Amino acid sequence: MRRSGAGGRIRGARRWIAPVLGLVAVLLLAAFFLPGCGEEGREPKAALKKFLRAEAAGDDVASYEYLSGADRKKIDLATWTEEAGPLAQPAVSEGFHFILSDAAVGDDWAAVQVLIGNDDDAGDALGLKFLMVLEGGAWKVSYLETLAGPVGHVRTGGGIKWSNVAFGGGTESTARTIVHLVMFLAVYAFYGIGLQRVARIKGLRSPWFAWVPVLNIYIAWRIAGKGAVSTVLSLIPVVNLVMYVLFCFKFARACGRGRLYGFLQLIPIVNLVIFWVLVEAVEDGAAAAAPTPQPA
Repeated sequence: MRRSGAGGRIRGARRWIAPVLGLVAVLLLAAFFLPGCGEEGREPKAALKKFLRAEAAGDDVASYEYLSGADRKKIDLATWTEEAGPLAQPAVSEGFHFILSDAAVGDDWAAVQVLIGNDDDAGDALGLKFLMVLEGGAWKVSYLETLAGPVGHVRTGGGIKWSNVAFGGGTESTARTIVHLVMFLAVYAFYGIGLQRVARIKGLRSPWFAWVPVLNIYIAWRIAGKGAVSTVLSLIPVVNLVMYVLFCFKFARACGRGRLYGFLQLIPIVNLVIFWVLVEAVEDGAAAAAPTPQPA
């Protein structure tokens, strides 16, 4: 029996409001939580990264600018340039790499764990805790205090392929990584469920393609009335931006809605809600088109 009146509309709304609100809640949680993960250590880590990059490039003048005031009182630029800094002797080479871990931050101090290595010895790395100070609103490296602390040698067993490590990329905190993963899986599952449901109603072959990377792009374009060529174009950088805009309007039309729905899919967060509205529109249309059972 077909749904009718206000009661039918309410029952129809319940089918998509719950999953949409759940996904929006996950995204809002991530939006509030992610800035807090490592946010305090971002600025001192950025300053330290610039210092280490200057050291790796042999730009002693640039690295000297990141030394604390106390260090520069004890080491003038000429001495720094001649010695290239004590750290440079064991660590800096043509294949110099480093990974920054999370920072502990106080009001005017910070401590950042750093792993330093080079291509010549993939099985060994230096582990240091760089001390930073806030001077005049800018983070500086307490170089001499850092070297006064323990300089450990970390045996990597060759497990770190420095050539594959993004230069100065740094590691993310575990919490930040988990939230990223949860957010990605939530969005992936959200679109997978929706695409599979629409593909089934449209009678497309292999609706399970909605769960497979790349194939899910193909099944989405099949729903929108296109095919392999559009899928390939969607994988090309820059071109994919144009194809995404085209897809939004094609998909909205395939779901029985107009250009407004295509435009709304271009708006972040809003596009999630609109996508589910389009999925429900297809299901409602299929239900309305189904023959009404006749009494025997």
